[in-house]
Amino acid sequence: MNKNTNKKIIRSIDKKIIVLLACFTYACAFYVLYRILDRGVGALAILPVIVVAWCYGSKAGILTAFLSFPFNVIFLNILGDEGINTFIARAGGVAGTFALILIGWVVGRLSELSIQVKQELAERKKAEEKLRQITQTLMALVKESPLGIIVLDTSGKVSLWNPAANNTLGWNAAETTGKIFPSFDTHSREELWHKIRTVLDGTPIKNIELQHKHSNGRLVNIALSAVPLHDEAGVVNGILILMEDITEEKRLQQEILFVSGREQRRIGQDLHDGLGQVLTGIGFLTRSLEKRLRSKSLPEAEDAATIGRLVNEAVEQTRNLSRGLYPATLENEGFKAAIEELASSVGSRFSVQCKFICNSDHDIHDPFLSIHLYRIVQEATTNAVRHGEPRRIIISLDVEDTRGILTVRDDGKGFAIAEHGGGMGINLMRYRAKMIGADFTLQSSPGQGTVVICSFTFPHQTNTPLNHLEKEQQHGKTTP
Repeated sequence: MNKNTNKKIIRSIDKKIIVLLACFTYACAFYVLYRILDRGVGALAILPVIVVAWCYGSKAGILTAFLSFPFNVIFLNILGDEGINTFIARAGGVAGTFALILIGWVVGRLSELSIQVKQELAERKKAEEKLRQITQTLMALVKESPLGIIVLDTSGKVSLWNPAANNTLGWNAAETTGKIFPSFDTHSREELWHKIRTVLDGTPIKNIELQHKHSNGRLVNIALSAVPLHDEAGVVNGILILMEDITEEKRLQQEILFVSGREQRRIGQDLHDGLGQVLTGIGFLTRSLEKRLRSKSLPEAEDAATIGRLVNEAVEQTRNLSRGLYPATLENEGFKAAIEELASSVGSRFSVQCKFICNSDHDIHDPFLSIHLYRIVQEATTNAVRHGEPRRIIISLDVEDTRGILTVRDDGKGFAIAEHGGGMGINLMRYRAKMIGADFTLQSSPGQGTVVICSFTFPHQTNTPLNHLEKEQQHGKTTP
């Protein structure tokens, strides 16, 4: 016997018990009330129906009222009255029975509704307690979270500001709650709110890097993300902002890049001054040997000439490697001269037309910015000739006010970004652009060539991270 069968048997037994209890209660009440109320048959009929309906519900009340007619007749005959005549005279007969049925249904429904209200109140109390526990848990998470958590309403006023946001930005909840969300040092209020408005339109923003001057004077690098909050109808009613202090991470990244650049410079200089000079010496000796062999009309002179050509090729490759690892022109003559040299080198080495165009007399003298831009151009041109098979590559630098746009465009075969846009070279270009606070854009499609765009801000000539690290290195503060 399965569980469903057991449940059906239990329900049928419950119904039979209700009927028997109703009959027994009515019989007892009828006898007692009849004796007390001196044959008040109307009251005798109403009171048991009310009691049974309140105790057992509307169905039991209706059943009791329906059975009141035959029960009253039978009990009145047993007690010595004239049964049907007495009932009709004193209790209204059939009409009174229907009235009793209505009374039983109404009282029973009121009883059921009262029970339902009690159950709903109990369930609501449990739900409120569960909600209170969830709210306490969430508030504990917000309070102890290492991420800065801020909640704004649609007007931009702060409604939640956790301790981590205080530690990151230097403003506490008392200073910000109920007030317009403050802007950051490197982004004006209009620029920041332009991004925030996109969130109000339902579009999240992720990992925007900002700089902020903390109340203690230190410069803080922040990664900021924001998502819209919705009400029950799905309408945006606020913004959740998450921010992380990435100052130490950025410092370590900059130091790693500095050490990597320093080692590349050292290897490039070693190639130029060491291996390059040795190969150049071998070349001179080979040419001298070739001349002596030719003076003696020996056939080995051709072998010596071949060796000389191979040595010259090795010298040229060594110089190219040296320039790639250590662009001395970038340091000595500036960014534009280094890009000119790079374009010339790419054109001669790979037999493509590579040209650099600049619409401004401005040059980039910041070593930290210029080295990253140089490496981005270097990576973009290398990817183009290796994978795109272009006939022409155009490198351009456009400067408007304090904004620079560096573009590398080729007419190669292109590629589908969704399938091949996550390679190491592309990710490295994105990373370098991120390090200098630039916007990186990659455009390509099969048969349409590739365009790499890096939009950046010209900095004031102040201490850059690279300058700072170089000074520390000079004073022996940085460990190699």
